This record gives sequence, C-alpha cells and structure tokens, in this order.
Amino acid sequence: MNTASRSHTGQVGWGLFSIRDRLTLLGGRVDIDSAPGRGTRVHLFAPRGATETRTSRPGDVATASIDTVAARQDDRDYPGALRILIVDDHTAVRNALREMLHEWPQLSVVGDAANGLEAIARAHTLRPDVILMDVAMPHMDGVEATKRIHVELPMIQILGLSMHARSETVHAIELAGAVGFFVKGADTRRLIDHLLIIHASRGAGDRRNS
Repeated sequence: MNTASRSHTGQVGWGLFSIRDRLTLLGGRVDIDSAPGRGTRVHLFAPRGATETRTSRPGDVATASIDTVAARQDDRDYPGALRILIVDDHTAVRNALREMLHEWPQLSVVGDAANGLEAIARAHTLRPDVILMDVAMPHMDGVEATKRIHVELPMIQILGLSMHARSETVHAIELAGAVGFFVKGADTRRLIDHLLIIHASRGAGDRRNS
C-alpha cells in the first residue's frame, strides 16, 4: 500500500487497509505484489498461534509505578496535536496502533500501558486528551480502568477497543464512561476519523476562546 497517499489532510485510500490492520494486530501481514501488465496479487499471512508478546503475564506483580513505566523513544508530544495514550496488553497491537496513528500529524501518541493499573498511572502522569482502552486485559480490565479514570480525570475522553464486536446496544465500557467503542482492525477508518474530528473540534474551541 502506498503510504504516501496519507497526506497531512488525513485522507487515505482504505481498500485493504482494515484487512491489513486486523492481520497486523493479530501478528500477521499483507503483501501486495503489483506490476504493469501482470495485475495485482495479494498475499495474506496469518499466524497459527498467538505471536504477540504480552508485557504482563500471569504471576507478574499486579502493580504499576509511575516511575517504572518508561516512555518509548518513538512516542511524541507535538504542540497542537491530539495527545493519545494507547492501552493494550499485547505489544504487537500497541505498536501497530502507534504506527498507524503516527501517519497523521494531528495525532500524537504520548505513551502506552499494558493493563488497567498502568493505564490509571499513565493517565495521571501524562494527562492525555484521549485514551484508546482495550476491553480485556490482565490484572485490571479496560472497563474497570475506564470507570476509575472517568471519575478521577473526567476531562480525558476514553475510546473502548476490542477484537470482538459488541453484543449489546451499549457496550459495558461505554457504560463505564467511554465515549465510543471500536472493533480493532474492522473499525480502523471510523476510529481515525473520530480522532481527527476530536482534534478539529478542539482547534475550533481554542479559536473561539482566543
């Protein structure tokens, strides 16, 4: 896929994008072989088993210290960008989301966390504008973490993420305080569009207040 088409306007040709993203989130990949006169061949590679590396494993200490949660070197905090915290227990998922979000200059991933406890600690430290919160995680799930962050830091918007589509009209994480719910990979376009709308609305608010 030609990533050059993802300009500063945030426009992108979506085609196979959600398929590629979903495979990436599962540890797989999509290879596209295209040449004049030969057409296009798409190869989908999916892992036989779970390939993601969990940051937290059963038996790990279920605590999160602000001092021990280190920031990644490729995290960024650009003035004017929407500041985003990614919370997911799979390293591959966090990295894939970070890579996708960094295609847009309006979106700035300022940190990540591997479970609900770390999410609460990082939310207090970083004070992001938005948290992308996985639903199912060890030690503390995204629903409980959302409930606590919503009470303690109500100015932060939380968006729930899951590999599974909602089975109810309103997902449990939305009842806990999340302002939206998205299926990983399948809802990539809707998620990006939603984040860009949040960014644009914040800019409009700043202009009205100036």
